[in-house]
Amino acid sequence: MLAIFLWAQSSHALPFSERLDWGAHNYGMGGGSAAALGSADGFMTNPATLGYYYGKSYLGGSYQLLPEDLSSWTTSLLDGSGGLVGGFSFQWADAGSARRQTYTVAAAYKTERVWLGASIYAHRFTGVRPGKGWHYSGASGIYIPVPGGLSLGAYGKNFLDTEKDHHLPPSVNIGLAYLIPQTARAVVETSRRFAIANQDWNVSSGLEVLMHEHFSMRGGYHWNRSDEDSFWSVGASMSGPKVDASFTFHQTRENPSQGYSFDFGLKF
Repeated sequence: MLAIFLWAQSSHALPFSERLDWGAHNYGMGGGSAAALGSADGFMTNPATLGYYYGKSYLGGSYQLLPEDLSSWTTSLLDGSGGLVGGFSFQWADAGSARRQTYTVAAAYKTERVWLGASIYAHRFTGVRPGKGWHYSGASGIYIPVPGGLSLGAYGKNFLDTEKDHHLPPSVNIGLAYLIPQTARAVVETSRRFAIANQDWNVSSGLEVLMHEHFSMRGGYHWNRSDEDSFWSVGASMSGPKVDASFTFHQTRENPSQGYSFDFGLKF
């Protein structure tokens, strides 16, 4: 698998940042997504985390206006009423004059000891050259709850990408989360994209503190050692029996610029 990750280095400029795949929930934790539960961000990150919706259904969406002329909106639908959590998501992402429309089907299977997930992407690129048109890929992930509040999450994307433009570079994310029930949660994660130039291991960290029964505050920092800026983020979240909502503000460090993310969903 590592050989696939390292296959064919390319110097082609990548128009679509991985930040377009994080919703307000994960962005508020510094981009930590491998072991972070509580949102539908798993469609574009670790599909195993969608096991959070086991036993219920979800309908929601998100909007992001990010630094460096990046923006996206997403709508998602999940059904976890059976033994498997499955659903569909659509994302519209703009990176300057380049556009990516992504149709995702994902599923997660949850047991007491391990959660497993997989997703399939159909991307349609416009405003890019080369690479215009349809591209297909996917992701797979795992989430392992450990007694004592610790959990481990890991996922990989685009393992089988062999296209020379590398708009879908292979990537791997590995994260840890520690939960103090009804009090706080901390996450730390390392990630890297392969097959494109000037990439290194990046680090995400975040802390969420419960302020009230359904309300929390969070903040994070992302050390980017690749071709993008590091950033800090602060946000708030409301998670009730029927409604989830999150808002995050973030600012880059090297070339200061602000952005925000918002998501909202109904559980039924």
